[in-house]
Amino acid sequence: MNSLVIKSTTILTGIAALVIGFRLAVVQQNDSVVISEDVGIVYPQAREIGDFELIDSDNQSITAERLQGKWWLVYFGFTFCPDACPVALGDMKKIKSMLTEKTADKLGFAFISVDPDRDTPARLKEYVSYFDPEFLAMTGDPAALEELAGKVGVVFIVPENPEDENYVVDHSTFMLLWNPQVKLKAILKAPHKPGQVTDAIVKIISASKPA
Repeated sequence: MNSLVIKSTTILTGIAALVIGFRLAVVQQNDSVVISEDVGIVYPQAREIGDFELIDSDNQSITAERLQGKWWLVYFGFTFCPDACPVALGDMKKIKSMLTEKTADKLGFAFISVDPDRDTPARLKEYVSYFDPEFLAMTGDPAALEELAGKVGVVFIVPENPEDENYVVDHSTFMLLWNPQVKLKAILKAPHKPGQVTDAIVKIISASKPA
């Protein structure tokens, strides 16, 4: 079985697991924050992610510990993405603009590239700065990216030995909301409607109990 078939099987398995997770979470939301299924799902108990180590656009180490203390809206993608990624980051910019100052102080925005071969720290800095220079951009070695993505239900396929340098990376298109303990609290489905996503985030953060 070649690597493409294996990865295709992996992505299908990941999607199936995500669908099951959505259904379970919706059933469990009776005791938690409830948002429209069209917007996403909220886990009654935030899901463990564990530690990880990536690098940011200044080539500095990023760990789960470093991100603790605030909420994070996170999107996995790549800078050469022709459509989904720029749309998502544009939506994140709109979401940020809709937040009250109080909520904005509690929420950070992060873009994680799953294409480290092309997405150098310098390119990441230039890319996210186009949307908002305060957005955090990260990447890492393939093993670290695959491990983290697997923990949060993100699936992606980077072509092996691509003949075309303009290759496309298939990837999940939902946003993730991580709580201040860097645990997965919500999955926000694409296509994202900034107003609805903003309302959902405010609702989740407002209902959260301090650790």
